[in-house]
Amino acid sequence: MKKLFITLSFLILIILGSVINAIGANRYWVGGTDSWDATPGLKWSTISGGTGGAAVPTSTDDVFFDLNSGSVTVTRGAGACCNNLDFTGFTGSMIGTDGMVNYGNLILGSGMTGFNGLCAWAHTSGTRTITSKRHNNKRIYF
Repeated sequence: MKKLFITLSFLILIILGSVINAIGANRYWVGGTDSWDATPGLKWSTISGGTGGAAVPTSTDDVFFDLNSGSVTVTRGAGACCNNLDFTGFTGSMIGTDGMVNYGNLILGSGMTGFNGLCAWAHTSGTRTITSKRHNNKRIYF
């Protein structure tokens, strides 16, 4: 009986871990001026202004560039993707010739100095939104 309980407990933990992984996590840019690519390094944190070292965002992760990200330039690398992408409070820019795949919403912050490049939306259901906060005099390319 004890062995059965331990085995069932282990299976439940595996299933819960898979569900949590499928939901995604939050990723905050803390890497200074650098390239968003598949190299983890110290670019990503799990909290705003935290220590880098978190995994590179995937299609299920929500990504944040905020005040704690600094006034930096982030260059999109090949394979950049995320669920929701939020630049609220960010005072830097995102550039790059490599496209980005976004599975959720996009919020451009009013303090951004630029956002250019390709952004493709890949989702199978639901509504996705693009919010541009006061970007009437800035060049934003999609």
